[in-house]
Amino acid sequence: MTQPDVRIRLTATETARATCGLALPYDTSCYLNGAVYVSAPRWFRGAESFAGDLEGYRNYLINHEIGHFLGHGHEPCPANGAPAPVMMQQTFSVSNDELAAITATAPQGPRIPRDGRTCVANPWPHPEVPR
Repeated sequence: MTQPDVRIRLTATETARATCGLALPYDTSCYLNGAVYVSAPRWFRGAESFAGDLEGYRNYLINHEIGHFLGHGHEPCPANGAPAPVMMQQTFSVSNDELAAITATAPQGPRIPRDGRTCVANPWPHPEVPR
C-alpha cells in the first residue's frame, strides 16, 4: 500500500497547540512532519478575516497549510485592497500592521512590515483562475 505524502488531521485546540508548538494566544493550525493539524475550533468557527464565509476560510486553511507542505513560507499583504496571498496568515488578520503586532513575540517566518497595507481575504493561491 502506498503511503500518503501528507495527512490532514482535525485536532482539539490543545493538540494543535502542543503539536505546533506555537506561543500565540489564538487557535492555530500548522503543517509539521508530513501532517496538517487543523484546529477543530477554527474549522467550525472560521476567522474574522473571512467575515462569516466559512467555506472560503476552510479552503484558505487547507490551501495555506498545503502551501507549507510544498515549501512555501508566510507572506505579507503586497498592496492595499489586493487579494491576500494564500500564504499570508489570514487566520489572524489581513492587515500587515496587525500581523506584525501579533507575531512580534513569536515570529512565524519573515518579519511582516508595519506599512499600513491591508488586503482582502482570499482562499486561493491563484485567485485570477475561474472556479
